[in-house]
Amino acid sequence: DETYAYGFRNPFRASFDPETDILWVGDVGQGSREEVSNVAAGENHGWRMYEGFLCFDPPCDPTGKTFPLWDYPHSNGNFSVSGGHIYHGSDIPEMDEMYVYGDLGGRLWAVDVSDPTYTHYEIASVNAAQYCSGSYCLASMGMDEEGELYALTIDGPIRKLIPKNPTAEEGSPDLRGPSLGLVGPNPVRGSTTIRIDSPWAHVARLSVLDILGREVAVLFDGALRAGGIEDIRFDVSSLPQGLYVARLETGGAISSIKLSVVK
Repeated sequence: DETYAYGFRNPFRASFDPETDILWVGDVGQGSREEVSNVAAGENHGWRMYEGFLCFDPPCDPTGKTFPLWDYPHSNGNFSVSGGHIYHGSDIPEMDEMYVYGDLGGRLWAVDVSDPTYTHYEIASVNAAQYCSGSYCLASMGMDEEGELYALTIDGPIRKLIPKNPTAEEGSPDLRGPSLGLVGPNPVRGSTTIRIDSPWAHVARLSVLDILGREVAVLFDGALRAGGIEDIRFDVSSLPQGLYVARLETGGAISSIKLSVVK
C-alpha cells in the first residue's frame, strides 16, 4: 500500500484530466468551507489543522501545507462539494478546458483554471424539487467518451449539460469575467497594487480576508465599467505577516488571489 497524499477530510469525487494527468479533488469540509485542489504525490493538504484556508484546530502552522486552489463557504444553499471534471467536449466550446463541479445543494460552476484568479461562473442548477430529496440534490458529476458532462441527481434523472440557446439580445454566450491580478511582487512588503480588468460592466466588491476567513479590508465596492481597468493601491503595512486572500465578487462570478505579506 502507498499513501499518495494526505490531509483530506472527506474527498468526494476525484478525476484525472485525460489531457494533462492532473488529479482534481473535491474535499468536503467540516462545517464552514468546501474546497477544490490539485493533488501531487507527498502533499499534506492540512486537515484537521485547516478547513480550506481557515484555521480549524489551533494552533495552526501553514508550514508544509498545500492549500486548496479555492474554497467556498456554507451559504446560499451550498454545503457539500461534489468534485467534477475538466471539460473537453465540443457541445459547449466556451467552456473548453474549464473545471466543472457542483455542490450537493444543486448548483454547478465552471472555473477558468488557466487564470490564476480561478474565476467562477454559475452555469446551471439541479435544485428543482423533482431532482432533490430535501436539500440534497446533486449526487455526482460524470463524463462520457466524448468529454461531455452529466449531473446525477439524488431523486431524478441523469441530466446532460447542454449549451444555452441565447436570445437575439444576448448574442453568443461568453464566460469571460473580470480578472484579478497583482502589479508587483508577491510576497508583498509595504504596499501593492491589485488590478481588476473587466471585459464588461459589473457591480463588484473586492475584499481581503485573513487565514481565518476574517475580512480585514474592503478595497472596492461599486461599478466596474465595460472594458475598464481599475488599479487599486493596497497598504499592507498595518497587517501582520502571513497569508491573505483578495476576493472579487461580481454577481455570479468569484475571483481570488493569494497574497503573502512579509515584513
